[in-house]
Amino acid sequence: MIQSNISRVAILQRAVARLCLYCLVGSLCLSILACRSPLAPMSAGLTNLDSLVAAPGQSFWVMSYNVENLFDLEDDVGKDDHAFLPIGKKQSPEHKDFCAKIPQRKWREECLYQDWNQENLNFKLEQIGRVLKAVNGGQGPDVVLLVEIENLKVLELLRKGPLKDLGYQTAVLIEGDDERGIDTALLSKFPVIGSKLHKIPFDVEKVSKAAADTRGLLQTDLKLPDGSVMTFISVHLPNPAHPAVLRQQALAYLKSVVERLPKDRSTVVGGDFNVSGEEDARDSVYKNLSPDFLVSQLVADTIYPGTNYFPPKREWSYLDALLFTKNLARDADRSIASKWQLEPATIQTLRVGSFQVDSEGRPVRMVVGKDPRGVSDHLPLIARLRKR
Repeated sequence: MIQSNISRVAILQRAVARLCLYCLVGSLCLSILACRSPLAPMSAGLTNLDSLVAAPGQSFWVMSYNVENLFDLEDDVGKDDHAFLPIGKKQSPEHKDFCAKIPQRKWREECLYQDWNQENLNFKLEQIGRVLKAVNGGQGPDVVLLVEIENLKVLELLRKGPLKDLGYQTAVLIEGDDERGIDTALLSKFPVIGSKLHKIPFDVEKVSKAAADTRGLLQTDLKLPDGSVMTFISVHLPNPAHPAVLRQQALAYLKSVVERLPKDRSTVVGGDFNVSGEEDARDSVYKNLSPDFLVSQLVADTIYPGTNYFPPKREWSYLDALLFTKNLARDADRSIASKWQLEPATIQTLRVGSFQVDSEGRPVRMVVGKDPRGVSDHLPLIARLRKR
């Protein structure tokens, strides 16, 4: 009897020890997952919208936003916009044959069956409008650098539709050579002095011509409230599926464009740099830009995890960034200082509500259908500049 009780106690002790071991291993696994990278998912709550105000004439907001696939309803000849057409325009044998040749199943099914109709387009425009209106007490940022806009027509639908009362004087978009027909653009409440699209001179001997067929650098010169001129450059560099050398060439050319501007010119560059977390960790892409620019995530007073979340690797990346010339720094030397300066405390991603982000603060891309939801797979990035 005593021996039996001892056996039971021994069995119980072993079970408790095994349970404790499982708990310890589980805790270690959770800790590893939580600490595996500074880019791990995190939720810092929604943005404090009450703080996103500017004093007219004394400060202004700039936003960079990849709105992800803002297309109109028309088939642009020579452009691969086949997925973004109403279902009624997808019934021809030519269209179906084109789609059938797409190797990736998801893209093939979008090409064949996605109904990009007026209702879905209107929803997309309204959702983008809701995000922009979160800044400046409903009035929106003063300058918006946009990515993935098909053409000027759909940009004007946004400006004259959901944003019609916000005071955007001008919509700027210059058609580029992108195979899908997506371009960078700019909306501004300030007058436009001039604009130009710089086609990036890729070294096609090192990379394929198909990979080099991408968006140019959209330069727009704006007249600010004090009469000074500031240059804004919208970028959308080759996506991470293409070799890193493409983005290196694009950034080198961007630097040369900025260097050719008047020496006293203040410049803001914004958009989708398509630098993944893995690439940045390997090549120090953003750190290497620091000698020439104030890089948003490197100078921000408050660290934010990124602008795009990649579920398969469970990591954030700073695909989107804002770059500011050094004459916009708070401590810029008087001999080069601009009349305006960046406020690092205002640099942040914009997370407005459950229509735009999930419970972890990750961007929710738009799902097309009878009950559409989401906005974009990127978070907008904002910063405020003020007079010295």
